[in-house]
Amino acid sequence: MQAEVKWSANAFEAFQHTIKYWNERNKSTAYSQKVETATRKLIFDISQNPFFLAKYYHQKKLYRRIFFKGKFSLYYKVSNNLIYIVYFRSNRQKPVL
Repeated sequence: MQAEVKWSANAFEAFQHTIKYWNERNKSTAYSQKVETATRKLIFDISQNPFFLAKYYHQKKLYRRIFFKGKFSLYYKVSNNLIYIVYFRSNRQKPVL
């Protein structure tokens, strides 16, 4: 059974900012398209099995999945049949948690 996935406004904004950053930095959309594809694949995987390969942070009550060769992370909550993405971030940024 596939869960519904929703983004928080902050997570989606961080995702869009990341894509824009890489487009401008590389003067090309090739890398950012790979990030987008990897993100879509991860979201599909999470919707199928949200706990697989996820680390749970008890203090924040969030799951984390690292993807795209360890360069990015998604933090999310699981509630019934809903996956709520709280953070999207590059792992080179200062830690969120």
